[in-house]
Amino acid sequence: MHLPFGDDAGLGADPREAAVLDSAAAVIATSTWTSDRLRARYPLRHDAVRVVAPGVDPVSAVPSSCAANRLLSVGVVAPHKGHDVLIDALGRLADLPWECTIVGATTQDPDFVADLHDRAATAGIADRLDWSGPLTGAELDSAYSTADLLVSATRHETYGMVLTEALARGIPVVVSDVGGVREAVGHGPHGTVPAMLVPPDNPVALADTLRSWLTEPGLRDRLRASAGYRRRALPSWQVTALRVDLVLSGVAR
Repeated sequence: MHLPFGDDAGLGADPREAAVLDSAAAVIATSTWTSDRLRARYPLRHDAVRVVAPGVDPVSAVPSSCAANRLLSVGVVAPHKGHDVLIDALGRLADLPWECTIVGATTQDPDFVADLHDRAATAGIADRLDWSGPLTGAELDSAYSTADLLVSATRHETYGMVLTEALARGIPVVVSDVGGVREAVGHGPHGTVPAMLVPPDNPVALADTLRSWLTEPGLRDRLRASAGYRRRALPSWQVTALRVDLVLSGVAR
């Protein structure tokens, strides 16, 4: 269970989903947040839902640029990912030097994408955005390798694999504080967090947070140190596979 039915639209329990879950010998959720969500909605046995977080591939750490102004956003360009919030926030930072690469398919909601381009043009930042479209494999790795900070204004997130993919490279994160994001972000030494969490649907708060990143070297150093610690603690896909195997073996027995 990656995304409970209706969560993307803020809906509640659904009888069809209830029937599917009730028929399952076990349910594997990608986060504790999702597991709690399911238990709150449906009369599931406590031991019926198991949490197995997605893994990450082993990758090298990415060195940060001196200016630390290379921003990266990864995710399908659609309303639930909050790109409108991101563009509005970046428009408030036109006085600072930065560039932002936006990776993700732009075909799901053409009207929304057209509005984003209009917003960027109005804010005078269109030439500072690189709309790369969907990337995979070496091309996606290349996008991460030139990033200083991952930014996500997502409105809904049950875990956040793009967050852990960034952290696996030692890249800090700015992300909306929603759903299972805190689990994906995790923590560094002494309770430090390798991310800055902002309220969803709040371009002013996002802009203020990005301004802090762009103008405060000490803050950047602390976040990078925390991200470096977190990258070593993230589970690999092998560990994830073994945890899924334990659940399936229990079902088979």
